[in-house]
Amino acid sequence: MARRDINAAGLALVKSYESFVPFVYDDLRPVKGAPYGYREWDGSKPTGTLTIGYGHTDDAQHPLKIRKGLRITEPEACTILDADLDECEDRVARTVKVPLTDNQFAALVSFDFNTGAIAGEKQASFVRALNRGDYDAVRPGLMQWVKSKGKTLRGLERRREAEGALFTRKAVARVVEPVAAGAGVPTGTVVPDTPVEEQPLSSSGVIQGTAAASVPAGGFTADKALEVIDQAQGGIDRIQAGTVLGFIAGLVVLCGLAYAAYSRAKAAGRLPKWWPSWLGGEAAPAAGVTA
Repeated sequence: MARRDINAAGLALVKSYESFVPFVYDDLRPVKGAPYGYREWDGSKPTGTLTIGYGHTDDAQHPLKIRKGLRITEPEACTILDADLDECEDRVARTVKVPLTDNQFAALVSFDFNTGAIAGEKQASFVRALNRGDYDAVRPGLMQWVKSKGKTLRGLERRREAEGALFTRKAVARVVEPVAAGAGVPTGTVVPDTPVEEQPLSSSGVIQGTAAASVPAGGFTADKALEVIDQAQGGIDRIQAGTVLGFIAGLVVLCGLAYAAYSRAKAAGRLPKWWPSWLGGEAAPAAGVTA
């Protein structure tokens, strides 16, 4: 079967949100007023991902590797982007089992180029819904992927909105308009965090929280307290995510932590006097018997 390429609308979308930068830069260190929105990387330890051209990184398909002082032209960046998109196009074609229009295909390629979440361990749940024939799940599913480093970014929100609009657009509609400069949208590659409800339960604190019941009472250190707080916040985040899976996973986290606290208190003999005996508390003394 012939390869399927992203269409003009999708390519315009990707370019408008990645933005061309001719030198290597740290994608989490934008500089207001600087040429291309960033300063050239000076070789210091990056806070984000080192990027060049139209969102090219060392993890992308094109063999060009990031190094200090590297510079490329815009035509070279287009060639590199074309190669980098190949793997995303192949992933979408291989993973999605239902028919896609050119715009739908392009929207998913753009999403995968930004997140890598069409397939693999962190596959977005809307992809599975789409493969069941639920096309309506895509647009709201895209909007779950709008955080980076724990913060919701308006630039990511706008990109997901643009991808959702492209996914539902008729084939005869106009090409996506590039984002206006200075519109409050960060340039460069900003890889979103995996949404809380999309994360594997084994790495989210569910297993760790429940297993913590086996920790002896004396082992509850300050570090462990901070860990428990983080796990509890993760459970709350899952519930607040607003999805059925997130709600269930959040309850599992919080129930696991509650059971861990109960087990420690019981092992240490510190359950409150009012705690019912059928939940492990001390039985009330028989009538006429004094302690």
